[in-house]
Amino acid sequence: KTLKEEVGLSKGMYITPNLINISKEKVVKYYQNKGFYNVQVDVKRLQAYKRDAKDSLVVLPGQENFDFIINKGAKVKVQRFVFYGNSDIPDEDLRASIKKIKGKEGKWQFWTKSKYIESEFDEERQHIIDIYLSKGYRDARIIRDSVVLISADRIEVHIRLFEGHQYRYRNITWKGNLKFRNGTLDTILGIKRGDLFNQSLLRERLFENPGGFDVQTLYMDDGYLFFDMMPVEVVVS
Repeated sequence: KTLKEEVGLSKGMYITPNLINISKEKVVKYYQNKGFYNVQVDVKRLQAYKRDAKDSLVVLPGQENFDFIINKGAKVKVQRFVFYGNSDIPDEDLRASIKKIKGKEGKWQFWTKSKYIESEFDEERQHIIDIYLSKGYRDARIIRDSVVLISADRIEVHIRLFEGHQYRYRNITWKGNLKFRNGTLDTILGIKRGDLFNQSLLRERLFENPGGFDVQTLYMDDGYLFFDMMPVEVVVS
């Protein structure tokens, strides 16, 4: 039932090569998201029949039944993550940022989950970028990633990165603050000229500091319930 819903075929659809290929791809994608990266899917096309009033089989002209032959194979695990283009942040730090999937390389990873699931890796891509953002690389991005099968149940995940420049804070100015002095807001922000640009820390100090005070709390505790604030980042050339 689940696979029928995933494929989305229904009685009466016109059969085309594209329809067959897309249907197979949907089944493959479903199993790969479950960790079966070696899944093989074939479609067997059979002449459609029906039974008449005498319980005899009657050919249905122009209609076929689809039988999906699925060999899901073994679950695939990640042997290692391989990074390219990271000259400033070492591989070890980038691998450590990947929380839900760990490579089987090395004894320290013995108890960790290493099954490769595409949907989970989608989340990990952002964790990799978050490391760069925390160290001032606000332009960092993943150019591309690919999966390389190295054995029947092991893969390598290759990730190519663009690091960009490392940024630091220059001038921090406040506008529209008639209630509190710049010095008060600077103290709560706790960021000085020359510090590495950290987007997560900036947002935390402005809006959502889990372990202390932030600028938004300062205003709202003083009765400004509709307080709003917008940080604007300007690159200095």
